[in-house]
Amino acid sequence: MYLSKSIMDDEREYDMVGIFDLRIKAKSKLTIGYAELEFLEENLLGNAGGSIRGQEFHVSEALEVNERLIMRNRRGKGIRNGMDGVKVGNALATYSHFILPTEFPRIEK
Repeated sequence: MYLSKSIMDDEREYDMVGIFDLRIKAKSKLTIGYAELEFLEENLLGNAGGSIRGQEFHVSEALEVNERLIMRNRRGKGIRNGMDGVKVGNALATYSHFILPTEFPRIEK
């Protein structure tokens, strides 16, 4: 959220860093649950076709997403429409919080 374009509450919109072209709105209802995401393209967490597990825990929603989403939710809601993971250069943003394995695999080139 900090790296998004802006965050809104019920009264005002606040400018954020703006690395990701996303507008976020605070909401009153908590989204909580497990997540499993499939990588649609290579990213810093793995190669296309790989997956990762985690959880979602947030009280916000994406109002505007002007970035390509690179992960499909097998489980969980994601940023929008069952999709998650925004990649700009080497930066990656997701709504999911990940459970990383003890030995994290490297991306094979």
